[in-house]
Amino acid sequence: MRVYLSSTKNDLEPEREAVRTALSGHCTVVESYTADECSVRKSCLADVAGCDLYIGIIGGRYGFIPPGESFSITELEYQEARKHKLPTLVFIKDKSAITLPLSDADTKENSPDRIESFRQCVNSGTEEAGRPACFKMTGDLKEHLLQALWRYSERHGAIQPKRITGRPYPGLRAFLPAANAFLR
Repeated sequence: MRVYLSSTKNDLEPEREAVRTALSGHCTVVESYTADECSVRKSCLADVAGCDLYIGIIGGRYGFIPPGESFSITELEYQEARKHKLPTLVFIKDKSAITLPLSDADTKENSPDRIESFRQCVNSGTEEAGRPACFKMTGDLKEHLLQALWRYSERHGAIQPKRITGRPYPGLRAFLPAANAFLR
């Protein structure tokens, strides 16, 4: 199973590592932080569309807004996951746990209204948004993630992986037996 991990990077690296650790050995975690011949926007959205599950972590930074766009890469990734009807699990970091130097309120990278609007969007309670979980610590995040995956598998059965077309990269071949065992 391919899982897309979406968040801003510098402020949420411990949380990203917690998700990678929790999913280690069970699925392939896809992150769009490698070189690509396509634009950041195009490569990130293609990565999302090629996954079986979307995991979003939202903190206090809105993130990079590509030239000519109205939304950050992180929000565009979320929109792409919803567009492709991917199972979408979102985790929102509690405001009391966000350190000021790692937020738009301090860095002024974006107006704090942007991240606040995105947080409200994913926490709106609508059918389109689903229900996010809030967390304060990385341990909370891991626990919420595993509970959400367990709940999803109880309701819907195992998440069926997308068929891989073309030749998978060599590292994936070694991983496929473990991923298939997780899906059973």
